[in-house]
Amino acid sequence: MKMVIRSFLSVMLISTLQPVTAETNIVYGADIEKRVDNFFHAEGIERKVIISPKRAYFSCADELQVKPRIDGDWSTISVSCLDPKKWVVTLRTSSQATIVVQVAKI
Repeated sequence: MKMVIRSFLSVMLISTLQPVTAETNIVYGADIEKRVDNFFHAEGIERKVIISPKRAYFSCADELQVKPRIDGDWSTISVSCLDPKKWVVTLRTSSQATIVVQVAKI
């Protein structure tokens, strides 16, 4: 019986401390989109990242780094974080060019 009570108390203690030690800097797709949009605007790049705003990624304490996956080609980018653990995600982009459709009168 004592073992059951100790086990129960151990589980309760661990479950109450877990949220305190969990990372709270989770990065969402909306955060990545904002960072990439700011980067593209500052660099004069006419592209938009394709990402789900609700998608959750690992936590990041540093500023997200943005670079092309292939030098000079911004159709695919790498977004990375170095702290607390290094991670990289590769994302596609689309151009923001406006499409003009002309309708001929007959």
